[in-house]
Amino acid sequence: MDIPTAYVGYVGRMTYAYKKRYMVDLNAGYNGSENFAPDKRFGFFPAVSAGWILSEEKFMKKQKVIDFLKLRASYGQVGNDAGVDYYAYKELYYSDVNAGIGAFYKIQIPNSNLKWETSGSLDIALEGRLFDRFNFSFDFFNKTSKDLLFTVYNPLSAGATDWYASADPTGMSQYFANIGNVRNTGLEVAMDVDAIRTKDWKWNIGLNLTTIHNEITKLPDGKDILHGVQNYSEGHSVYEFYTYTYAGVDQLTGRALYNADPTLSESTVNALKAQGNYLTINGKNYVYSTSYAGREWQGSALPDVYGSINTSLTWKDLTLSVLCTYSLGGKVY
Repeated sequence: MDIPTAYVGYVGRMTYAYKKRYMVDLNAGYNGSENFAPDKRFGFFPAVSAGWILSEEKFMKKQKVIDFLKLRASYGQVGNDAGVDYYAYKELYYSDVNAGIGAFYKIQIPNSNLKWETSGSLDIALEGRLFDRFNFSFDFFNKTSKDLLFTVYNPLSAGATDWYASADPTGMSQYFANIGNVRNTGLEVAMDVDAIRTKDWKWNIGLNLTTIHNEITKLPDGKDILHGVQNYSEGHSVYEFYTYTYAGVDQLTGRALYNADPTLSESTVNALKAQGNYLTINGKNYVYSTSYAGREWQGSALPDVYGSINTSLTWKDLTLSVLCTYSLGGKVY
């Protein structure tokens, strides 16, 4: 079912350059979305960037190594409302039939406090060209996202909003909320060189890599939010797995072993022992079922470093190029 919604935006920009060496760019956006309540509908998102071409300075003219060198920095904010459904601040119903009689089902719980998710990005970079054949860039970034839009699940006792279990197999009650802040910091490095360059031939080799650190910096009341095999927790990554630890196979029974939940009550432990479903091996406690296993941090899906290697060989007007991507580290579930 398509629900029409409306967006409105006002954008302004001012650019200034001085002596082909100094550049400043100012941007501002004022955007509105009907997904939010009237008093939360609009958001202001400014941005500023500056650049300095050092190679154009007089003190750089006499040297013959650096052909181009530029230092740039920028900071800007953008808004996002894609994390919520249409008119997320309203209570919505769906018409259907129940026992042959027309009925309306609640399909959306309202949240009038919803507002724009805002991301602010700081970027500082140095880029240049050496010996008229080697290009490079070093880019540091720090992106902070606040008031993140997420789906929050209610207890089953609150009733259902997803009646046909299209998004969740339980059809449980859910609503949208701004629930936290996240920070991403990292470094991007890119370089390429013309290994061969003649009248008819040119062979270029390039490499780029990126490292990124993701961290949740704020949650409502500092409380963890369990989300499937992940646990949103301050100081941890959004992409960090939080699930049961498989400890191997019990050689006597052939059954899978999991690390026992250390918070199990004494009565539960005694009941499991009586059933033969709880055992201790070399001082460690194990269970056969994940229902009584403990969740633990298992590592992040984010790679330690990722990027690509590329090369291109050109003869006159004919070019053959190859691109290979790589990723080192990171867990897969």
